[in-house]
Amino acid sequence: MQMLQQLIEWTKANKGSVFTLLVVAVMFAGIGGCESKTLAVDSQGELARPEFIQAGRDTLTALEAEGVDLQAERQKHSAKIAAFNEAFEAGLADLNEQDDLKAELLTLGTGLVAGAADTAIAPGTGSIVTSALGVGGWALIGRSAWRRRKEKKAA
Repeated sequence: MQMLQQLIEWTKANKGSVFTLLVVAVMFAGIGGCESKTLAVDSQGELARPEFIQAGRDTLTALEAEGVDLQAERQKHSAKIAAFNEAFEAGLADLNEQDDLKAELLTLGTGLVAGAADTAIAPGTGSIVTSALGVGGWALIGRSAWRRRKEKKAA
């Protein structure tokens, strides 16, 4: 009991120190008891450390899944580009083939027309019938060449 009275007397004599110790004790208890919070990266609310870490993991998982979706879209797009390039190259090859066929037929036709002209200029060497057969043959050759090209394209 005597000790309690000495403590009360000391407290009365050192009121400022006691008050300071109480304020510091309450402050440390308040600081230690408060949970640290921060603003979340993808929302407006404040989150404590465990919630912040979990939200970060969830967001990262979603972003990684989105990245996988983007990679799949990129692969689909690359496949479309490859298919277009293949069709475009096939179209160019077809155009080149048609131009080559036209050039061959034009060369053949030029020779037949020249032969018909020779027949018309020198009447004793041939007849109009021969010239007509030559030009008709040229038309038949061209028609059959076009038909073969279409059959080859269809196959």
